[in-house]
Amino acid sequence: MTKEKDLTASSPAAGRAASSPTPLALEQFLPYRLNNVSETVSRSFARLYAEQFGMDRPEWRVIAIIGQVGRVTAKTVSERSTMHKTKVSRAVSALEKKGFVARTPNPEDLREIFLELTEAGHCAYETLVPQALRFSSHLNNSLSADEAQLLDSILEKLTKAASTYKS
Repeated sequence: MTKEKDLTASSPAAGRAASSPTPLALEQFLPYRLNNVSETVSRSFARLYAEQFGMDRPEWRVIAIIGQVGRVTAKTVSERSTMHKTKVSRAVSALEKKGFVARTPNPEDLREIFLELTEAGHCAYETLVPQALRFSSHLNNSLSADEAQLLDSILEKLTKAASTYKS
């Protein structure tokens, strides 16, 4: 055996390969597949709000949450959207510069800021909601009623399983 082969055979990577008989087939890895579906769906709808209002995905999520629930804090947006507070803060700043969102201090706690849609924000929300509902219907219509019900059940189970996973 040559010296080069001895080094290769004793490398950490060689040891991992020997102890791991089944390589990860990424295209069959469920988290990867779910992420691909999510990205495809999100990118498809993102074209609408990007073209019409110059928004990115985090900005749309902020608009959608404020439009749905009314005046909220950034913390509430972060919790409801599962976006990190830094991402929410950047989205809010961008939306404020674009004139879609206004910040107002909470008179009872000046450390807290309320977020509200401006008139332009309401207009964007009211324009995009029917399109979002049509897009959602388009996706749902690709499934039978039984498949849609099964998908809801599967998503709930996967969410619960992922949130309770301990390695």
